Amino acid sequence: MKKILISIFTLALLALSAQPEGVLAAENGANANISQNTETIVQIEPAPLANPETVQERLKGICEDNGYGEACAKDLFGILMQESRGNANALGDHGMAYGWFQINRYYNPNVTVACAVDLDCSAEWTLKHLESKGYPTAVNRAILCHNGCGISKTYVANVHAKAKAYWSQPMLVTAELAKN
Repeated sequence: MKKILISIFTLALLALSAQPEGVLAAENGANANISQNTETIVQIEPAPLANPETVQERLKGICEDNGYGEACAKDLFGILMQESRGNANALGDHGMAYGWFQINRYYNPNVTVACAVDLDCSAEWTLKHLESKGYPTAVNRAILCHNGCGISKTYVANVHAKAKAYWSQPMLVTAELAKN
């Protein structure tokens, strides 16, 4: 984003410096003879920025690709908020759990750190893990087992509460976090 704004600013400065001297003088209020100048002044306007993608949209897409709807995306989002509060670089469990969904490398050595910090890869893995624990037939059991099948009695309630509380607040996927 910063690079885009710098590029637009640089282009605008170049356009101003490329204008004929008489035009610049006339814009500054000086008495300049510009009647002989027939060049057209082109005003550069920044292109509108595309709507940035949100974590919620990405999770919806992953769930839809796997045959599920928005309820699945909300389940994944609730887990994400419970585990990392939306921080791709979160580190927990004494350095063993990484990323968006705090995937524990001790219990899941097949998941790389690169996957854990990548939203799409970690969400895909988490959804497959939930399915292996009975999702979507046994939603609460599958969610509970994301965090060790019974380690915390309040885990599922916290996941659902965070999904409900934060789903309507768009969480932008920034370039540093997107990895794709």
